[in-house]
Amino acid sequence: PKDQLHDGMHALQAYWTMPDKQKDIRLNLANRLWGNEGYEFLPEFLTVTRDNYGAELARLNFAQTEDARQAINGWVEDQTEDKITELLPVGVISAQTKLVLTNAVYFHGAWSDPFQKDRTKDEDFHLTTTDKIKVPMMHRRDKFRHGAADDLQILELPYGDGSLSMVVLLPREIDGLLDLESRLTLQNLQRWMASVKHEDKVKVYLPKFKTTSQFRMAD
Repeated sequence: PKDQLHDGMHALQAYWTMPDKQKDIRLNLANRLWGNEGYEFLPEFLTVTRDNYGAELARLNFAQTEDARQAINGWVEDQTEDKITELLPVGVISAQTKLVLTNAVYFHGAWSDPFQKDRTKDEDFHLTTTDKIKVPMMHRRDKFRHGAADDLQILELPYGDGSLSMVVLLPREIDGLLDLESRLTLQNLQRWMASVKHEDKVKVYLPKFKTTSQFRMAD
């Protein structure tokens, strides 16, 4: 409910960021508001963003666009262990900018049972039904939680002590990704995960990969 939204978000963030002893798992959430010098913000707004989201207000002179951009990007770098180095590209900030909100999420997880480096070798990866490239492919044959439903396979790869895991959805058809994306709803994901169970012998071939994305909130 709307009247409980901020308290609910505060509890959720506190749950994720509370110190624990989970082995080989780190999750950092960091929020900050960057306001133009001399611009007045409603005290009620600043109280909610600070107390419920941990987003303190920092003042910058957005007329000095490059200095402001570098200050924000430097903060994001620190919060993400230098993984995100250019959150704001040149030209995003202007002298008319009044407020910037940054939200940084940093996760580092070691596999509960790591892949062996000597079993990684270059193999084919299909981009389309006709195009393929060579990629470093990791190999495992072991006990995993695995399932199958609706022409796709589901694999769960645990991190650290098993409290967090990566879930891989693999279409059986090479060109089945678009169809999978169109059916990726909460209800379908819950149904697919219900098919997952422990199996003694699962062959896993997983490419090493890196992914980035960027979009405009207004769109």
